[in-house]
Amino acid sequence: MKKLATILFAAGCVLAGQAQINVDSDIDAVSATEGYFLSNGVFVNNITFSGGNEQVGIFDCVDCNVGIGSGLILATGDAVLVQGPNELGSSTVGGGNFGAGDADLEMLVNGMTINDASILEFDFLATGDSLAFEFVFGSEEYPEFVNSSFNDVFGFFVSGPGITGPYSNGAVNIALVPGTDLAVAINNVNDGLNSDYYVDNSTTGTDETQIALDGFTTVLTAAIGSLTIGETYHIKLAIGDAGDSAFDSAIFLSDNSFVQFCSEVVQFAPVDCQVSEVDYDFNYTIDCGHVTLHNISEVNIDADDCAWDMGDGSALVSGCQSVYEHTYDSPGTYEVKLIYSYGEFQAMEIKSIYVSDVAPATPVIAQAGETLTVTNWDGVSAIQWYYNGEMLSGATEESVDILGNGTYMVTFENGCLNSAETTVTSTEEYTKAGIHAYPNPTAGMINLELPQDCIQLSVYNALGQLEYSTNTTRSLIQLDLKFSGMKWVVVLRENGDLERIPVWVNK
Repeated sequence: MKKLATILFAAGCVLAGQAQINVDSDIDAVSATEGYFLSNGVFVNNITFSGGNEQVGIFDCVDCNVGIGSGLILATGDAVLVQGPNELGSSTVGGGNFGAGDADLEMLVNGMTINDASILEFDFLATGDSLAFEFVFGSEEYPEFVNSSFNDVFGFFVSGPGITGPYSNGAVNIALVPGTDLAVAINNVNDGLNSDYYVDNSTTGTDETQIALDGFTTVLTAAIGSLTIGETYHIKLAIGDAGDSAFDSAIFLSDNSFVQFCSEVVQFAPVDCQVSEVDYDFNYTIDCGHVTLHNISEVNIDADDCAWDMGDGSALVSGCQSVYEHTYDSPGTYEVKLIYSYGEFQAMEIKSIYVSDVAPATPVIAQAGETLTVTNWDGVSAIQWYYNGEMLSGATEESVDILGNGTYMVTFENGCLNSAETTVTSTEEYTKAGIHAYPNPTAGMINLELPQDCIQLSVYNALGQLEYSTNTTRSLIQLDLKFSGMKWVVVLRENGDLERIPVWVNK
């Protein structure tokens, strides 16, 4: 799975250039596996974890001495305590699930009792004839307990069609010393045996680039071939304390490294490995909480279904459209998943999307007589009214007086923008008034058609202050209104009635 280059932890953000390993054990095992171990296009099912919650986590180790930049960690104790510096030699790192064992691990150490077992396992669909991933094994038992009976143990056990081995369900262990059939363990990789694959970390001190384990392997690769494409296989990744529950150990699994591929031989006959040609990916653009996702996956598996998971609790959107749009309600970091399903298996692409700002709510406009009002203003967003496409200068309150028939638009703006429109077709006020003002809105000069029985014309501002008044019996008059804002044109008729209409001046 592809993610942001920097892992965000609950304790804060790991800044570029920081070399100390950082471990987060608050994440659940399923999310850690999907997001920090599996590579693109791997179909998995039934991800389970056995052990204490503190024994599994994710880590960021850019430039620290473990050799892997980030990924998933399994430990026999509290995974967080592998963080450096290495201030004590052969010190237990605490935690763990005492008494929890595993029969396959016991076979690797000739029947010794296993404690503090940490076990991650899942089924996967073979989309290639080969499987590989990178790892580092480290332990506090280095170097003092090399060649002793205290030999913390781990194994990567793969079972399925065509595999015959001595472990549960006919599994084989693929955690082997390169070029041998020896299991990776402190008695098989140390400063005296297979030392090319060993890193001595026993020197104590305050160097935060060091992890807290006294020794560990170089980056190794676990691999298996001869898988049958389209068949279901099972993998169990397990680590435990052998003979005691102290001096803990850990496995570092490299981020995005669990890959399936075609061997060199099969590559010459691509039809036999066609199912492995899977590349799930998407890109996105985001503007004010509105994200547009572009599915750019290259898939030749006939997937049963695919869906978008937007990470905000909204329902999955099936169909995997080439373009999908979604709007978030609040700022934050969202984990977006593009999920393909093949039978009971799923493969997914995961990306973290940061939403810094979201648009305000869509305005809701209500009309009452000669007034339009937005009913859902948040009291913070800026308001602006428009009439027939023209901004009404100064119309920045919840309500605006209707100027005449036409289209009214109001916007909310908080750094992001949202708007709504309504159309006014007729009002009793305008029919009764018998006054026609144009253009309305105006830049200042306005033409007024007045009733035949008009005897006085007045113009008031929105505060009710008189700006212009004249006695007139003319039916057509032109005025130059000097100040911006909403005005009331008021006509006194011969029978004593007052009629009025609003006009808007945009200077």
